[in-house]
Amino acid sequence: MNDNVDHSKATTVLILGVLSLLCCQILGPVAWTMGTNYLNTCMIEGVEADSKGKIGRILGILGTLLMAFYLFLACAGVFVQFFVLGANS
Repeated sequence: MNDNVDHSKATTVLILGVLSLLCCQILGPVAWTMGTNYLNTCMIEGVEADSKGKIGRILGILGTLLMAFYLFLACAGVFVQFFVLGANS
């Protein structure tokens, strides 16, 4: 059981996950993917994953869901503007 895993990637995943919630939701899928890759690498190597990587992955999932929700709201707003309000004029 060698510790050949680069645990600095866990910090990167955490930072991307936090940023995906605070200001830039497009980073959510990136944090999610990088976190999954980090956890898989740890599992293959047989070492314990850093909790920062696990938390960052979860935040990435939440950031992705938040981005999907905002996209849904934007599409609903366009629909209302063009089809509901536009039909009255």
